[in-house]
Amino acid sequence: MNDIQLERRLERALIDDDRTHEMGVRVVVAGGRVVASGEVASEERRQAVIAVICEAEPGLPVADQLTLATPDASPPSGHERITPPLQ
Repeated sequence: MNDIQLERRLERALIDDDRTHEMGVRVVVAGGRVVASGEVASEERRQAVIAVICEAEPGLPVADQLTLATPDASPPSGHERITPPLQ
């Protein structure tokens, strides 16, 4: 299996696994290691992503370049945050 096939297989594992269902994580295989990047919702989700990758490909080290989403951060300038009405 070449690196691109391995990357797609690992990304598919992240989508299909019940612990993650992650579609926003990018997986790159480079230099004999897996690099996971993108944004996840929480530290728990970060740990789950790394666990799924390690279980799917236990022979390769994983470089964690994931960032955590900050739901309370200000929106970028020019964007309006819309709050749904209370019911």
